[in-house]
Formats: sequence, structure tokens, C-alpha cells
Amino acid sequence: DIDRVYMSYLQGLTGQGGWPLSVWMTPDLRPFYAGTYFAPEDRQGRAGLPTILMAIARGWREDRAHLVAESARVVEALKGREQERTAPAGGAVSGFAEAAGAAGILAVVPYYNKPTQDGMLRHFGAIAESTRLPVVVYNIPGRTGANMLPATLLELARRHQNIVGVKESSGDFAQFSAILRDRPAGFAFWCGDDHLFLPSLAVGGDGIVSVSAHLCAREMRELRDAFARGDNAAAAALHLQLSSLFATLFQTTSPIPVKWAMRELGFAVGDCRSPLGAMPEPLAATLGELLAPYRDRAALARA
Repeated sequence: DIDRVYMSYLQGLTGQGGWPLSVWMTPDLRPFYAGTYFAPEDRQGRAGLPTILMAIARGWREDRAHLVAESARVVEALKGREQERTAPAGGAVSGFAEAAGAAGILAVVPYYNKPTQDGMLRHFGAIAESTRLPVVVYNIPGRTGANMLPATLLELARRHQNIVGVKESSGDFAQFSAILRDRPAGFAFWCGDDHLFLPSLAVGGDGIVSVSAHLCAREMRELRDAFARGDNAAAAALHLQLSSLFATLFQTTSPIPVKWAMRELGFAVGDCRSPLGAMPEPLAATLGELLAPYRDRAALARA
């Protein structure tokens, strides 16, 4: 079945055994077929990859209780449509997630309404105060229209013990440096951009939340391990080897390319929902060529 096959595929990507929280996959939470959901269950965790957010409960599209109850590890709790109002969308959902058994919250900077830095302090403060769960802030200004500045993030970490880390997707190395220079002990920094994984490690980052790792988790793990043991040449070689894949996966809006790639490898992940469009044909041709190293792994998993 698809769960067994994909779990085997990820074991082939990453190898067996435990692994510290250094490479996470960005979960694909989109429909499988109309009216149903692809439920990956605990594949990433069993494959040696820490889990961000696992299962989408089959058929329970509007029922958040089932969604959270069927999810393992971290629930990305704050991407609901009511997010512009902190109390219902932040405190209520995070408290609900805790009651349902979630182990943590990934909370994105509110989108569309461009909150001020003071507004972000209030919003994330309300979330942190509503739960005992660890909260990871997700800063991705290219998608939300608002950038959380390092001073704001660090003030949140100072005020709230359970704000424990950041997924930083600003792409701004000055911002990376400010966070990493002044962060409190134990505050985790995950890069949110695949092409900046190695550079972020070089300035003290802890790991990555990755899109490309759906395809090249083994190489991403090897890159991180090479850097950790001081083999900068090997880490750089892996970064350069993967650089074309990184670039191609983001030539149009993600997750269009990575979902297309997973379908090409034989996994029934479905299409992206509207308003995301179809995979451009020229991009499909380019990405198809880059999938060659991963086709055998996928075939073995499906055998």
C-alpha cells in the first residue's frame, strides 16, 4: 500500500537509525483524490526523519479534532482562515491542539494583514500563553507579506519560555546572523530555504525544514553529517551537486514541482488545489532529468 511503499522509500533515502533534528521535510497537506486525503501516517519518523506533521485523517476534512488526533509530533496549527484574529485562531487552536495530544506548534507569522512588530509580539505572546506546548515561529515574509525582525523574535523568546525556535525563511543572512548571534541558549534555528542550508550551518544554524528532502533526504543528511564532522569540502560538494535540484524545485510556486516529482516517482500524492496551477511543461522536462538519481530508490520501495 502507499503508506508502506513511501515509508520504505524514505528508509532508502536516509538509511536506518536515529537522527537528530537537523533535516525535516515540509509536509504536503493537499488532497489525494477529491474528497479524500493522502495519509502518510508515521513514514517520516520511521524512516529516521523527525516528524513535522504527519497524518491527514482520511475523509475528515473539516474536523480538526480528528486531524490533530491522527497527527504525530508537531501540528502546524495556525494556518487557518481566521488567523487574523489571534484569540480564536491562535489561543483556541493551540489549546485545542494540546488537548488533542499534539507535541508542539509551528506558528506562522499572520499573512495578508501585515502585522506590526508590536502586533506580532501580542499575537505570538497570546499563542504561547495559551499552551504549555513548545512553539516554533515560522517566518516566511515572501508568502505572508510581513517579516518578523530578529529583535521581535528574540524578545518573544525572552518573554516566553515555550517559544523554543524558529523556521527562518527570510533568506536574509544579516537576519540569520542577528538571530544566531543573540539567541538564548537552547533556542533552535532551522533554515527554511534548501539552497541556504549549508550557508546557514556555516553561521551556526541547527538544521533545515526542507522541500527537496522529499527527493534527496539521503544527500541532505550526508551534507549535514559532513559539515558536522568538519569535512567542509564534502559538504560543499554535496551542496553544489544538489544546487540545480534546489533551483528547479522553486522555479514556480512550491509545492507544484515537488508534488509533480513525487508523482513521477510513482507516489499518488495528487495534484495541487486551485489557485495553484499545473506544472509548466518546460519545467517538467528539466526536473524530469534531475530525478534520475532517485528513480531506482523509488522503484525499489514500490517493488
